[in-house]
Amino acid sequence: MSTIRLVNIHQFVNIGLCPPKNFIDMWSFNAAIPDAHYIVTVQTPLNRSKTVFLADWSRRRGDDDDGRNAKSEGVIVVKFGGQDAAYSRLEYESKAYEKLQHLQGSVVPNVYGLYKSKVQRQTVGCLLMEYCPQDLFFERQTNELAYAALQLHLSGLCHGGLSDLKHVRRDNQGNIRIIDFANCFEHRCAGIAYGTQCGCSELTAIQNLALPIHQQLPPRVRHGSHVGSSRHRH
Repeated sequence: MSTIRLVNIHQFVNIGLCPPKNFIDMWSFNAAIPDAHYIVTVQTPLNRSKTVFLADWSRRRGDDDDGRNAKSEGVIVVKFGGQDAAYSRLEYESKAYEKLQHLQGSVVPNVYGLYKSKVQRQTVGCLLMEYCPQDLFFERQTNELAYAALQLHLSGLCHGGLSDLKHVRRDNQGNIRIIDFANCFEHRCAGIAYGTQCGCSELTAIQNLALPIHQQLPPRVRHGSHVGSSRHRH
């Protein structure tokens, strides 16, 4: 079992709960680093609803360690679920990342674990993951995104929100990372639609963003051969 002490949680103004202290101790049985204990200090909110935060993390040296003098191991993202229903959505997203574990660090961010605790009899949790600082709002180079989305579809998942690029980031090396799988679903990909042909709405929407991508996709997807899992949804 791995643990974190989530510090500086007064920033969670929409938590709907009142923890007795300015920290929450949380645990995980599926953390990327087993039997590790960290201090995670919440910093800047990354979204308007204040459920996603930039945070610093460092090794925890004991029960009394508040992280003030600890050596930072870097910046990460904390996605927080404040009550039972919000935690369930976070758990759903965590399972999607588990299914995409083979794509972590190449198509989706590295995920360090889903941690949970109890506050006032409510389950709360947070998902820790790699920070990818750059957005794609002003880019129109969609070939790379098309390949990334294709890898999701070949793994049997459709993201469901890639047409406006707000769920696509770049890491510090400039590589694309697709984030936020709260609304993903199982998917059997039908390839890109041409004319009256039915096809995958997500891949087709990416194609329509700017550059024609169909000539660079593998033939089985270009011509509409089905890939992925058994459930089909556009």
